[in-house]
Amino acid sequence: MLRKFIIVVLSSLLSLTLIAPNTAIASARNKTLVRNCDLTSYQSKLILIACGNGSEGISGIKWIFWGKNSAAGKGTYYLNNCVPHCWNGKVLKKRVQVFLTGPKDRNGKYFLTKLEIRSPSGNIPLSESTFLFETMY
Repeated sequence: MLRKFIIVVLSSLLSLTLIAPNTAIASARNKTLVRNCDLTSYQSKLILIACGNGSEGISGIKWIFWGKNSAAGKGTYYLNNCVPHCWNGKVLKKRVQVFLTGPKDRNGKYFLTKLEIRSPSGNIPLSESTFLFETMY
């Protein structure tokens, strides 16, 4: 009797592990994504603007809204001035609002392709108070 019970429990667990990943993959396919340099991400906490050396970007992003056509959040814009070199340059930081728009379909996956950064407290370092960036061409 105990042996039969163990077999039933194990077969139930096995069937759940085979079904659950497929469900997760199916739901991930329906999410709107963003390209972050060469990476595809969903609600990333980091968006790089300077893909080559990572000296400019937005970190610590907390998304307030994420939908099929747009996303909005808050984070910290940072820019390493790379003076005299990037590894020992001064990093400028400012709290910003982050907006993603420009939904595009790429082979059945939806991406938000335009990044807008706003700084309510003044200019973003070495930029204007609003900064636009294309995340995908």
